[in-house]
Amino acid sequence: MVCVWFEAVVLVVWCSSSVAATLPPAERPLLFNSRQVTASATRSILRPLRKLRRGLPRGRWLLEYADVRPLDARSTECQLFLATNVAFFAAGSSLVGAEPALALQLELAGAGSVWYHYNQCSYGGTSHPAVQLAMLIDYAFAIPTALNTAFLAADLGGVPPSALALAMGAVAALVSGWRWEGPRTYMALHGAWHFLSAGAAYQVATAHAHVHGV
Repeated sequence: MVCVWFEAVVLVVWCSSSVAATLPPAERPLLFNSRQVTASATRSILRPLRKLRRGLPRGRWLLEYADVRPLDARSTECQLFLATNVAFFAAGSSLVGAEPALALQLELAGAGSVWYHYNQCSYGGTSHPAVQLAMLIDYAFAIPTALNTAFLAADLGGVPPSALALAMGAVAALVSGWRWEGPRTYMALHGAWHFLSAGAAYQVATAHAHVHGV
């Protein structure tokens, strides 16, 4: 029931994003639709992270993200890219009875990913604060999901071959998206990461549930 609720919320956000994408940049929504919240979060969260980031090796990670311009949230490519997050919602819904904690995490990961990539498509560039804050929210949901999946795999004593193949493909797609950054290439590769990582989590969870008789 909780997962269904999250899917409804994401659907509303998604529909709202299509309308917001037609607005001029100054009128587009920021973090929680509030410039004040965005400014506060930038001061308290992004500035310390940016200072830390300057002392770390160069590369597109932590706060940097791919520039998808000249495409934007109104483009067919961006809409299809956002649609790849359906993999998280489908996997989460399928696991409600077997692994409810992971099911909820997958739903949250999907919601965070939709919000991050919608902002990425809306604002473009590589360092807009609204996109960076949305990316941190995405991290906050995605990392615990990956850790829980790894915990279930460890409890199994190993990763099922099908899940391992999907996980390896997911990592390859993610890393390739860091290397080849053309907008359409990036969207294809990162969209594949969404599908493959959600599939790997689903395979691990179903194997775990089977072993434990759920």
